[in-house]
Amino acid sequence: MTRLHSVFLLSALIGAAGCGSDETPRQPAAEPGVDRAVAPEPAGKAEEVKRPRPVSTRDGRFTRIPPDRIDTERREAAESFARRYEQSRAQGTFAILGDEATEGMRTSLTVQKQKEAQQEIEAAFGTFEALAFAEAWKVNASPGSTIYRFRATFTEGRPEIRVVHDERGRVSGFWIKPWRDSLDPPRPRKLPESQVNQALRDASLEFARSYLERRTAGVFEPLGRQATEEMRTALTPEVQQQTHAELQARFGEFQSLDYVEAYRLESVPGNTVFRFRGTFGKGRPEVRVTRNADGLVSGFWIKPWRQDLD
Repeated sequence: MTRLHSVFLLSALIGAAGCGSDETPRQPAAEPGVDRAVAPEPAGKAEEVKRPRPVSTRDGRFTRIPPDRIDTERREAAESFARRYEQSRAQGTFAILGDEATEGMRTSLTVQKQKEAQQEIEAAFGTFEALAFAEAWKVNASPGSTIYRFRATFTEGRPEIRVVHDERGRVSGFWIKPWRDSLDPPRPRKLPESQVNQALRDASLEFARSYLERRTAGVFEPLGRQATEEMRTALTPEVQQQTHAELQARFGEFQSLDYVEAYRLESVPGNTVFRFRGTFGKGRPEVRVTRNADGLVSGFWIKPWRQDLD
């Protein structure tokens, strides 16, 4: 649905990849990757959330699976995976993923990534104690994927632990995040111009314009200190060069950039989205810059313009 630290590591990676895609910058359905296991959601301490109101069987992009139609064997496998992972993390041993996970997950959720997330997860939720199954959902856009939601008990809160299986029953996604009844993240809130940080807006405009002008000139440089470490790691000169041809073919040469509006991401406290309308030789796409609570660039996209923020 931020650093959440202020933005998840994967969010930065997807943001960078989004430079050459018009897909919504969220976790891919087939290979959701890692979210909470990389960094805990920046919503502070997890609040005690009472379990569910009667819910609708459909929740936006997801469909709830009736209890009597849940694959018990796979549910138990998902629970075993989550419990084993959390217990090993709490003991400082850190699990090495095997054939129970997709290649994408094994690549993403390395022992090193787990170690990097350890301190932040404990700061947000404390120490893991117990786990209880809550519900299962299907991903409407990817019918082969199944989401298993567990309500965990930590010493400082009761967050969600979410395990996603692909059609073969392999773990393709894993999150630790504050519990919310709805799977769909809170909608971003459009900021009145009086509430927009003008300095950050102008800095974001300059960041995007400078990046696009360098790209047009064939110059691909490392991002500076105004970007998060994750963004600097994700949007390397090599990645910039790889996406250049695709963006050039789709939108043409960059010409100019105009500010349009700003949004606050309610799911990621402190994060602000600045939307710009680009003028290119072949169209007028959106150029989007996200800033975290520290004012650092934590996301960057170039995508076809849509009136509503997606």
